[in-house]
Amino acid sequence: MRKCPCGHDRRSPEVQEVPEYSLWSMFLISFGISATPTKVEFECTKCWKKFDSLSPEELKTYS
Repeated sequence: MRKCPCGHDRRSPEVQEVPEYSLWSMFLISFGISATPTKVEFECTKCWKKFDSLSPEELKTYS
């Protein structure tokens, strides 16, 4: 599993998920309809580096 420069991985409490949505998904979200992100990256809140992302297989099961 990848780690940020200060040593945190996906499961660390110091790491946050940063989802990216398509324009159509943002439109749906604005009406309160849930949508699947096109990309999810992991960012450390200590060093602010994005160090990992979900694979296409993981993205399919992301909730």
